[in-house]
Order: sequence, then structure tokens, then C-alpha cells
Amino acid sequence: MSRFRKVDPRFWKDEKIIPLAATEKLIVLYLFTGQSNRIGLFSFSPGEAAEDLSLSLETFREGFGNVCRRLNFGWDETFRVLYLPTWWKYNPPENKNNVIGNLKDLDGVPNSPLIERFINNLQYLSEELHETFTQTLAKRYPKRSPSQEQEQEQEQEQEKDRAKGKPSPSKNSDPRIKELFSWWDKEYQRRIVEPYAFNGSKEEKLIKDRLRQFGLPKLKSLALRFLDSKDPWVQEHGGYTIGVFTSQINKLISTAKATDNRLRRKEMPA
Repeated sequence: MSRFRKVDPRFWKDEKIIPLAATEKLIVLYLFTGQSNRIGLFSFSPGEAAEDLSLSLETFREGFGNVCRRLNFGWDETFRVLYLPTWWKYNPPENKNNVIGNLKDLDGVPNSPLIERFINNLQYLSEELHETFTQTLAKRYPKRSPSQEQEQEQEQEQEKDRAKGKPSPSKNSDPRIKELFSWWDKEYQRRIVEPYAFNGSKEEKLIKDRLRQFGLPKLKSLALRFLDSKDPWVQEHGGYTIGVFTSQINKLISTAKATDNRLRRKEMPA
């Protein structure tokens, strides 16, 4: 694989890069050029990065965590895999052969959940290369490529997104899912300042199951608690995703009740 990495001049003018501290800008630049491959999804060593940048491991970890939160980078600490969602924006393949060659780098990526996020994110990849991208994944990595149903749903979502600028679930789904997806996207952008990359049928199923349990108003209330939470694990590792949200619901409910009980005790006369 090529060991040359380009630095796009737009990088320095990016609205999310400008407000970063100098050390954090250096870290971002390193993430794109230091240990990266040709697809922006790769094995990553924080220790090696700290050594390369002449930073203490503690300083690097703090800056790295801030960068991942601010830029919505994916970090899988279990498998030591890093994902840069804007990789294709700054490193666009020149043609179909480039796409086919670049995707060979997936061979060296551990089986991280971030792979699914990678294969479903075509936001910055030229539309004329979408078919080559999905077909190459289907041929070389059948277990890692989206199913035909997922591809069709993704195409429908993208078409509606382009027309309306809004996320949309599959045709025959509960209308409350569409409402929650649209609401989630707005609330997410208010906090992260980046459109939420919906994970099609998988997140639709998660929301459908939770709607059966809690209903739409309750689910929105719990989602606000989650999006406003300062949980270190969520901020540094899990991320503010629908998948993490649904896995945290029991915790959100129990902590909410505990807070309400404390407030009631304070309001009671002595």
C-alpha cells in the first residue's frame, strides 16, 4: 500500500478544525497521516502516536478524546481501531480502480463494529463510485458488506435525504420512527454540529423495539438525558449513537428516578 498521505488545504479552514487547540490540530493531522491506511479505517496505537508526537501518553489521550468527540471520529478501544468518517472528503479516490485497490486495506482491519459504520457511510464518496464501492465489498468481503435489503433501504434514504434534507426509515415502518429519526437528527446537530449518520434498518429496529416499551414522548425524554449526559465512556468510546442510547436506557431510567427522589426529599418539610 502507498505510504504517501496528502494534506488538503481545506483541512485548515474546516469549521470544526479552526476552534481546536494547537495540540489538538496536530493530533488530527497525525490521525490522517501517521498510522492511517487508504480508507480511513485502521488499526491505531495511542502509545505509538504519543511517541511520534513527543507528547506524554496522558496529554495525548486527553487531546485524542477531545478530538474524537468534537469531530465524531470512531474509536474502538477493544479492537484498537480508529475510523475517520470524513476520510473520503480529503482523500477522494480518483477512479473506480482506486476504489477497488483502496478497499484491499480492509484486509488488515480487525473485526470491529466500526466496519459497519464505514461501509454505510458514502457521504463524501463521489456518487459515481458508489456502485463500485458496494459491489467490491460484496465480492471481496461478503460478510462485511450490506445485505441487498440494506442497500435498497440506504438508497431510498439517500434519495429522500437529498430531496428533503431529512433522514427517513423504510417505507412501511411505524410513522413514529420517522418522527423520532427527524427529531434525533436535529437534537444531535444542535450538540455535535454534524448531521447524524443513520444506520438504516439496524437503528430502525432498535427504535421500534423501544417504542413498544416506552412510547414516543418517554423515549424522547430519555434521549435528551442521553444526548446531554457527560458520561465519560459515552464521550470517549461509545459515542452519542442510537445504538449506545438504547443500550443505556435502563441506566437512564434508574438515574432519573434517583434524581427525582432526591428532589422530593429536599422539598419535604423538616
